[in-house]
Amino acid sequence: MISIRTCWFVGAVVCCELLSHAALVTALANGFTTNTNPIMDLFAKITGDNSSSKGGLVAPTSEMLESTHLLILPGFGNAMNDYTMDDSLVPVLRSRGWGKGNISVLPVERGDWLKVFVRGCFDIKFWQSDAAPTRAAFRWYLEKVASEVKIIKDRCGDDTKIVLVGHS
Repeated sequence: MISIRTCWFVGAVVCCELLSHAALVTALANGFTTNTNPIMDLFAKITGDNSSSKGGLVAPTSEMLESTHLLILPGFGNAMNDYTMDDSLVPVLRSRGWGKGNISVLPVERGDWLKVFVRGCFDIKFWQSDAAPTRAAFRWYLEKVASEVKIIKDRCGDDTKIVLVGHS
């Protein structure tokens, strides 16, 4: 059983609420399970908005700030600073009430993405577009995510819910 309570696929953004950091790599390797309405729960959990008619983010509740941490996962070719510069995702979330201690960006630099090609060049499944995300080309990224989730859990406590915000 994968220890992920909810997972939403909305366009190119993937958000998952983890119950255990130990299940991260297994979950990414084996796929996700869902048990909720994807669109409505996404807005209700992340924005605090139970209505699909509102377009903007609303301030998080104090309960959310006490128990939730957002981990932004840079998309292919992106770097950590793409999400922290003015008018990007982190400053926008902060302007809407999310605390600095509630948001992290996976520490990835543009040069890190060269690992995909260097490690994938010796993998026939990579060239056939049939490689699983746990194979050599992308394993480094999954390991980095698992490590960052552990760091957040150690710092914030095991009861902290971590929402993975994936961008691609």
